[in-house]
Amino acid sequence: MIRPDTACQAPDRRLISLQSTCLIASWLEEHQLSPLQATLRYALNQPLIERVVVGVDSAQQWQQILQAAAGNCPPVPAELGTTDSALLNPALWKTA
Repeated sequence: MIRPDTACQAPDRRLISLQSTCLIASWLEEHQLSPLQATLRYALNQPLIERVVVGVDSAQQWQQILQAAAGNCPPVPAELGTTDSALLNPALWKTA
């Protein structure tokens, strides 16, 4: 079980997103992954996803992406899952 440090434990009056952010940070640290590594590896390890499209600005960035994608993704904590359509459906995202 991932235990966020006490600095990351948000009181009930705070948004749940702070707790999720702290949980993600703890999980990344525990598995020594960068956000880029975790994102790419998670997507590439989904059985229903055949390809991942990325954009790059340089050959160096492309190399970083290739290196980050190499490897497995450890199991993601169930607490990070969601069925909230407002979060999952880009058509529902609010824009500034």
